[in-house]
Amino acid sequence: MEDDPLYQLVKEQLARIQDQFNARAAHLEEKLDFQTQLAQERISSLQESNKSLHSDIRDHETRIRALTDSATAARTWQSLFSGAGFLTGVAALIRAFFGS
Repeated sequence: MEDDPLYQLVKEQLARIQDQFNARAAHLEEKLDFQTQLAQERISSLQESNKSLHSDIRDHETRIRALTDSATAARTWQSLFSGAGFLTGVAALIRAFFGS
């Protein structure tokens, strides 16, 4: 039976199909490995961007807090100076009324 040419032909065709299948499977494995590596690089890049954005957010929050504190201090001083002007005016009015 092994001497039969039809048997040999089918055997060679099956071996060729097996080789093609193995080559295709190896090619798909290479593609999968490449896609996996690419996905890992993207994830790493996104994690770096995420860290950078968190750092920027913290920096902006710090700046906003500093500006808010500065504005609060300015308003406080403005209120004190306005109040002092009012008190000076009242003192001048009392002084003028009582004539000193």
